[in-house]
Amino acid sequence: MLCKYCGKQIADNLTTCPFCGGVLNSAGESAVMDQHEDEHKQDNNVGIKEPKDDDIKNDNSGKKKKIIIIVAVVVIVIVGAIIGRVIYTNHMGDKYYASAEKYFAAGKYHDSYNDYKTALNYIGETSDKYKSAVKKKDRAYAYYKYEDGMASLKDKDYASADDSLEDAINKCPENDAKYAAIKSAYNIAEIEYESYNNYSGMKDEYDSALTSYNYAAEGESLSEMESDLESAQSDILDIKTNYTGVSKKSDVYNKAKSLMGKANVLSSKVKSMLSTTKAKIKAKKAAAEAKINPKVLVNSNGKTLIRFYMDDYGTFSFSGKYTGTGNFIVQVLDSNQQLEELLVNEIGDYVVDTSCELDAGYHYLQVENTYGSCHYSYSGMHNTK
Repeated sequence: MLCKYCGKQIADNLTTCPFCGGVLNSAGESAVMDQHEDEHKQDNNVGIKEPKDDDIKNDNSGKKKKIIIIVAVVVIVIVGAIIGRVIYTNHMGDKYYASAEKYFAAGKYHDSYNDYKTALNYIGETSDKYKSAVKKKDRAYAYYKYEDGMASLKDKDYASADDSLEDAINKCPENDAKYAAIKSAYNIAEIEYESYNNYSGMKDEYDSALTSYNYAAEGESLSEMESDLESAQSDILDIKTNYTGVSKKSDVYNKAKSLMGKANVLSSKVKSMLSTTKAKIKAKKAAAEAKINPKVLVNSNGKTLIRFYMDDYGTFSFSGKYTGTGNFIVQVLDSNQQLEELLVNEIGDYVVDTSCELDAGYHYLQVENTYGSCHYSYSGMHNTK
């Protein structure tokens, strides 16, 4: 028969296997077993012989080897990726740097600037090459802005020229071969830009002054004429101020000079018309004041006649003191010098403080004080100085 433990051929009457020492249940017990089933029982059934220590150690060793291999593969992949990235980055940095150099040598400064700028995205910031690329990028930028500025100057686009050349001078090193040329162009652009702005201001102010002058010439009232002419005069002063800001070296100087001549002619017309207008306003005001201010028409032989003007219906007040032995008569007459109100009619010393209501328009105050003296005052009428 076969031993159920080790599987070797033994005599049928044995109760113990001479090979492995396994105890058999009884003599003649069948030990014919499938070798694979026997091995399975050795691993799983209770009471079956335990695996040997060498087998366990071998199994653990195999697992450790697998883990080490996996870790090694992962590390190799990561390191490879890092190395690949470094190689790629260096390659791209070298590529764009070399391209920028070629463009610069060919005078294509804008393209050179763009490639230097791109190269800086790949080159390490702590490297000397990075510092070199930064300087060369700025120089390429200055050169291409210089070209743009000169093109704008040629087109008389002074605002764009000033902006471009200011950018160029800010980025160009002072020891650069083109620095002097860029600086000179920038100064020209500033002069032209400032002069052009002042000339534009002159044109706007001249148009405004001319419009105000024309309004004044067609004005319906002296006050409107005066206002328009004073506005024109102010605009002409601004024209003169702007003219001082136009450089004789600028392209617009001759135009500005011609416009200043027109402004001077207009200024003379404005001054003349304004002087005439102010004189008319003054005369009209004086006439109006003479017309409406109280005016003494008669003052002799104890009789006084005063013309006065009421702006509106209102109270006319009279107060005074007569000292003497004669008549003291105070009357208010209408515009036709007919009696309107009798304020006082007394003989001898008398003190008066009275009033009356009068319509708008001209009136007369008549005071008679024979054989004595009188001091009085009145109010309520128009009293323009």
